[in-house]
Amino acid sequence: KECDWSSDVCSSDLEEERIASQIITDNADKHHPDIVVFIADASNLKRSLFLCTQIIDLEKPVILALNMMDMAERKNMKINIERLSEKLGVTIIPMNARKKKGTEELKEAIIGIYKEKGQALIHEHRKIDHVIADTKELQAKETVDRYKKISEILEDCIQLDIPARVKPDRKSVV
Repeated sequence: KECDWSSDVCSSDLEEERIASQIITDNADKHHPDIVVFIADASNLKRSLFLCTQIIDLEKPVILALNMMDMAERKNMKINIERLSEKLGVTIIPMNARKKKGTEELKEAIIGIYKEKGQALIHEHRKIDHVIADTKELQAKETVDRYKKISEILEDCIQLDIPARVKPDRKSVV
């Protein structure tokens, strides 16, 4: 694994991303998925949702599994699952994989998509128009716009409960 620590980019990470991208976008690939289950860290959604929204843009069935909900709760984050699901247009399953919470719901969601789409979903090969930005400037604008949209969504769907600090009563201090 070769890493350029100045940019936090590792060559093996880029290769893994290239392979994953090829499999997800190439309907002819023998490993092409019928459904994408995107597992995101609930306590750090902004970072996870960038890639997730790109996958959603491919118009494939996506289930967003929000893992580490316990960590989000420890950070006093209240995620409005229904609102986030509505804004992203995907099924969202809150989970805590370590404690096996939400795994049955995830299985049911996967089965539900297969039942909803019928057997046609299995190995369905459809054309996807790939839009590739010709310049880095367009890619940068798309990245900025995507992060802005993610920020707007999260502001609407997450509430942070930060306890107020209590000042000691001067009379009770000896």
